[in-house]
Amino acid sequence: MEICDGVDNDCNGLIDDGFAGLGDACTDGVGACLRRGFVQCNATQDATECSVVAAAPGVEICDGIDNDCNGVADNGLSCDCNSETEACDGHDNDCDGFVDEDFANLNGECLVGTGSCARRGYYICQGGGVACSATAGTPVAEFCDGRDNDCNGVADNGLTCACNPSVEICDGVDNDCNGLIDDGFAGLGTLCEVGIGACYRAGYNECSTDKLSVVCSVTAGSPSTEVCNGIDDNCDGDIDESLSCPSAVLEVDCAPTDPGCAITIYYGNGQTGTGTGPATFTLDAERCSWGVDINARRVSDSAWYSAIGWLEDLATEVNNNSLTYDICADSDQTCTGVVTDAYGTNLHVGPADLLCP
Repeated sequence: MEICDGVDNDCNGLIDDGFAGLGDACTDGVGACLRRGFVQCNATQDATECSVVAAAPGVEICDGIDNDCNGVADNGLSCDCNSETEACDGHDNDCDGFVDEDFANLNGECLVGTGSCARRGYYICQGGGVACSATAGTPVAEFCDGRDNDCNGVADNGLTCACNPSVEICDGVDNDCNGLIDDGFAGLGTLCEVGIGACYRAGYNECSTDKLSVVCSVTAGSPSTEVCNGIDDNCDGDIDESLSCPSAVLEVDCAPTDPGCAITIYYGNGQTGTGTGPATFTLDAERCSWGVDINARRVSDSAWYSAIGWLEDLATEVNNNSLTYDICADSDQTCTGVVTDAYGTNLHVGPADLLCP
């Protein structure tokens, strides 16, 4: 009977068949508790489980992270953003609307160890940088099985093993007795990608079921009907095509006692938009997800607008729904809904404050 142990117990040429999803990516938890791993055999070898468990929730603090793991970042707090060098820690350290954007391989697949000690994992944040989540297995004494048990890169080294040469196939064994396992099957064990848009999947190249070739361990997802969500749902390479999708409209007015203000919107990817108050800025789904920073200066003399009052009536209108926030310029004012500093400049509205399309 086949059990989940990395061995072909029922001798049908397949390893751990019947245990769907084995080796696929998996997650547990949300926010700061989120951990990424892969589906592995459980301790009793009769089922699969995720290789990681969610971390314990912490106390919510002002860091742009969902510390208490309830699905909302900085809930119940009024926070400021202090720009600093971006580190890999789940924080938007440089206050540009992106989290860990300088670490391209974050959450990508990684491999540690060799031979029987090889383990697959995912790149995670560690010490401000990235590291592989997997730990190499423990070497054991070498014995005649065509595998590198002591994890030194050579199978059956130092042993005299009976070997009956045959045509090399892709099965993790040195069939042709040349000291190499699965030689001739280029790309085996390397990362692979299939599909585009919502159908995209990432895996690694493995032996095919007939052991004669190398195939990707994952298949592309199934396309679905395209809807207005900023995602390529039908996997044709276009996003929200042939649809009339709503946009978020950000309306910023100056205090009525002032002759007006020069307003600049800084989007999370470095783009800007300008206007003279009151001004309206349209945010598509992507820009809405970045969040915005608002600066305002008095038109008459270019002084910071916060020197004479405060911005008011910041409204977000999406699908005929409206949310109104007060933005305060002075530290003795009561502010709600947005993040501001004591001077009212660089006012930040994050994705959590916007009803994005």
